[in-house]
Amino acid sequence: MKKAVDRIGDDDLSLEVRMPKINLFFRKLDRISNRISFSITLLAFSIIMVGLIIGSSFGDQNSFLVQLPVIEISFVVSFFMFLLILYSILKSGRF
Repeated sequence: MKKAVDRIGDDDLSLEVRMPKINLFFRKLDRISNRISFSITLLAFSIIMVGLIIGSSFGDQNSFLVQLPVIEISFVVSFFMFLLILYSILKSGRF
């Protein structure tokens, strides 16, 4: 006991911690986060599609906002974002 206390006092004692399955944990965590981000992206894309369907059935057709292609532009941008996140998840191979 005295030797241990002397080594602690002299800063000669080292501690090594091994976690052999930590890589497996990080791999599973990465797969879970990829699935969640894919689900959220798919949900956002679905909400935009529903908004386009409902928005096309309502409203005055002579309105100034109807003449602007904002909805179409936002649809194209969101579609490309959806494809980009899908491509990055599938390319990583962790899905």
